[in-house]
Amino acid sequence: MKRTTVAVLAIALVLLARKAVSMYKVEEVTRVLEFSDLVEPYSRMYGVPASRVYAIAAYESSGNPTAGGPTNDRGLMQITPIGLAEVNRIYSLGFTFQEMWDPAKNIRVGAALLSIYYRQFGNIDMATRAYNVGPTGLKKNPLAGLVYLARIKKVEATYLSITKTA
Repeated sequence: MKRTTVAVLAIALVLLARKAVSMYKVEEVTRVLEFSDLVEPYSRMYGVPASRVYAIAAYESSGNPTAGGPTNDRGLMQITPIGLAEVNRIYSLGFTFQEMWDPAKNIRVGAALLSIYYRQFGNIDMATRAYNVGPTGLKKNPLAGLVYLARIKKVEATYLSITKTA
């Protein structure tokens, strides 16, 4: 694919994502704030922005710790078996997939996984895209995860506006 075609497609995807998420549900973002006693320390521990962790949890699970996804994802951060294995390997945590229903362990693994991708790709936006499509998917397709990133940023902006007025 030519570079100009890729650039045009990327712009189109971002514009579509912006239109699709012009307003994010405040109640879903607010629900995740109930887990601030977990999000804040784990975000600090793994060196990732708490606002991004809140946004991912709100978007992925609507703040529901018992949410399950179509690809066997679990909990607030929708942890996959592959993501858990990566975190366990790098941080020697030893969590089981069954434990991903526990909000504390789920948020810890989600923040740790985002941190792994942050170190691997060098910025939080690329890390967020990798959180969605995996690092291999991102390397194979330079457009992968762009719509997801735009949506997460919209949720993050909603979170920041809520917390700024609180």
